[in-house]
Amino acid sequence: MSLTILGAGISGLILSRCLQLRCIPFLLLEKSSKTTFSKRNNYGITLHRKSYAPILKLLNIDESTFVKNVGIPGSGSKEGEGDLRVHRGRFENWLAEGVDVQFEREVSTLNHQNEGVSIELKNGETVQSRVVVGGDGVHSVVRKSIAPEVEFEILPFVAINGKRRIPVREFEGMGFGGRNVVEQRVGDAGFQVSVSEVRGEDVGVSYTYSRPARGEGDEVFRPGRENAQAGEIPEGVFGEVERCKGELEEPLRAVFETGRMRGERLLSWLMRVVEVDESRLVEGAEKGIVLMGDAVHAEPIIGGEGANLAIEDGMRLAELIAEGKPLSHFHQERRDVWARSRKESKARIAAMHGVTKPSL
Repeated sequence: MSLTILGAGISGLILSRCLQLRCIPFLLLEKSSKTTFSKRNNYGITLHRKSYAPILKLLNIDESTFVKNVGIPGSGSKEGEGDLRVHRGRFENWLAEGVDVQFEREVSTLNHQNEGVSIELKNGETVQSRVVVGGDGVHSVVRKSIAPEVEFEILPFVAINGKRRIPVREFEGMGFGGRNVVEQRVGDAGFQVSVSEVRGEDVGVSYTYSRPARGEGDEVFRPGRENAQAGEIPEGVFGEVERCKGELEEPLRAVFETGRMRGERLLSWLMRVVEVDESRLVEGAEKGIVLMGDAVHAEPIIGGEGANLAIEDGMRLAELIAEGKPLSHFHQERRDVWARSRKESKARIAAMHGVTKPSL
């Protein structure tokens, strides 16, 4: 059976490592270059132990080595207990070790044929495969090939994210007190600063300002913006942050200094949710196409569980492939988990902002 995985994100890499251990051949295509891949996703994510512990057992890696390689210092987690904050980029690079990732192989279209799937790449190459696994993220080309009618549900929340590198001496005096994540709510607005990595003489942090949309006339909430407009930050954002600063505690007050924010690259995140009708997933499986990760169950960045679900998706799909089960079994097994997680992520982001009756 020829098997092609599209996308070297968390789900694609987990699936690849699991198939590799079972000596099941596959082709892994990734649109980014090797250099871009090694530098991307410079931020922290939270992994639940129930999600990452099975990987360590499968790959025969002890937890202390895993934490040392991908964990973020000061996360507050203890080996063998609770959640772990990891640097996503280092986590993906660790997963990619020993995997033959075919870089700069961006997919243009997929054509379903009786003998399998024809994958047309943007470089003009064609790849024939009996099975195609779409782990190509929230803007999945694979999803569009089997369910072109699916549209994003944009949750009614504003989220502005920025990154900063802070000299160690300055960081030590900012009041983090050993914490890896610091959060505070002011009214319905949320402020968060999280440590992403400690490198040499400075510390990398990511900070996010978020709030519910405020009805018609809210110039900051732009659900219809194009992806290329994510870096266009409305002037009103800085005024809103400034009005809250008097109530912020340290180190949030120091990080959310609007003068400094203006000079940094900020991004306006859309809180996207994706749900694919089961009939489309069944049709796709019958054609040899299966979706996993954000391609099939994207959740909002704030309050979502995308990384943990992606790990579980990759591991379970590998098991079913090894057992020779029909691809449709994967969606049937995972659909309730995905649905429950989507619902819970909506509830979490609402609760984080004091929205008691969200129309989500």
